Amino acid sequence: MHKVVIDANVLVSAIFGGTSLKAVLKAFRKGRVVVSPQIERELIELPEKLRRKLNPIQIIEFKKLIRILFLKAERFQTKRRINISPHREDNAYLELCLASGADYLITGDKDLLQIPQDKLKEIGLENLKILTPSEFYRAEF
Repeated sequence: MHKVVIDANVLVSAIFGGTSLKAVLKAFRKGRVVVSPQIERELIELPEKLRRKLNPIQIIEFKKLIRILFLKAERFQTKRRINISPHREDNAYLELCLASGADYLITGDKDLLQIPQDKLKEIGLENLKILTPSEFYRAEF
């Protein structure tokens, strides 16, 4: 079974339905979703940061979604720091991919999506596929 890391931006988008939700559901149905303590902290803090952008019902839906993620996901401790992206949060996802041996990272983050394959190979992530929710949903595996 493929290991899958899901970026927080995809989880937020999933509360609105559409392709992001389909990708998240596929990840749980056909893969093994993985998470790290650092990503868990980010997700726990996110609802407060989104209070001005989401209505109370959407905040509740997001909290339900991350609760499910925490119940079903496999946890991995990251061991190695990666510094490819200028954003610490992005690097945390790559660190989780490395620690877990993830096959897929689902994200809408342009910085992550534009990382060249040779850069991924340099840090030991030559087999990682970084895909948008739509690409992941359409992927055959």
